[in-house]
Amino acid sequence: MLHCKTREVGSATEMVHPKPEVWNWRDDGPRVPAKYGMDTIACFWAQRLPKFMMKPADRVYRSVRGNLKREMPDLDQWRDYCGKVAAHYQPWIKHWLPDDEAECSWDPAMFAQVVNATI
Repeated sequence: MLHCKTREVGSATEMVHPKPEVWNWRDDGPRVPAKYGMDTIACFWAQRLPKFMMKPADRVYRSVRGNLKREMPDLDQWRDYCGKVAAHYQPWIKHWLPDDEAECSWDPAMFAQVVNATI
């Protein structure tokens, strides 16, 4: 396996979906690996969402990094976001992770909900 970082498409907060009804597609980055016959494994980064995509968590939970989390993704918005992003980038990206290094940012029970909503 070869790991090669290309330009980021960006998380929802930073670029792709910063506000309701705003979608900023950046297609140049995902096209590069495909151009050379490489597959991409992309990440949705559920912990990097804009406030409008978050909701209060059912309980306060501690991540492995020790941070107390009081919010989690609104699962309906998360599901919609993942579906739209995956559909848009489908010509170039076939494999997605809900989060990389999830063990550092999530309580397992909370992350299980996010994973189930991503599928």
